Amino acid sequence: SEDWNLVKEYKVKISDLESTADSIKTEMRSHLHKGLYLPVSRSEILSLIKTQDKMPNIAEDIAGLVLGRKIIIPKEIQEEFLKLLIHVIKTSEIAKQATNELAIFFASGFSGNISDVLEEMLFTITKMEHLADTYEVSVRNNLLQIEMSLNPIEVMFLYKLVEFTGRIADSAESIGDRISLLLAN
Repeated sequence: SEDWNLVKEYKVKISDLESTADSIKTEMRSHLHKGLYLPVSRSEILSLIKTQDKMPNIAEDIAGLVLGRKIIIPKEIQEEFLKLLIHVIKTSEIAKQATNELAIFFASGFSGNISDVLEEMLFTITKMEHLADTYEVSVRNNLLQIEMSLNPIEVMFLYKLVEFTGRIADSAESIGDRISLLLAN
């Protein structure tokens, strides 16, 4: 809608959430001291936290890029970009749910069928990330078709925006991979 004041508000919210995520990451790390007995290795949990931290960092990068460059998605690729965005968000939401289920699984003492639920979520994350990749390729192909009619610098940043958006789904898949490793151990 090119409402740059609204974009700025969202950018501030995203930056605040990213800062909160950094605080949580720091707090989690400080509570995972080496003397603490854990059902899985400390390094695996720290790796999961580091992987999770990539998502808000990328979201903040996207918000900064969109606001800083005042990026407008060309009408010709808006529909396909929206599909990409929807799949990225869904993939991220499932990764969040899987992380929550992992916490429940740990709290239950590794009993029950929670691991089956988690395994299904991990499969869904992989499937959704693959769909996001498909939409990312489609958006890039559609952008290629119209790029000669656009300012070359705008095109460069549009490709960067598409790439960053896809990276969020990649990070969600990486979270699923880390959870899978935790379950395997």
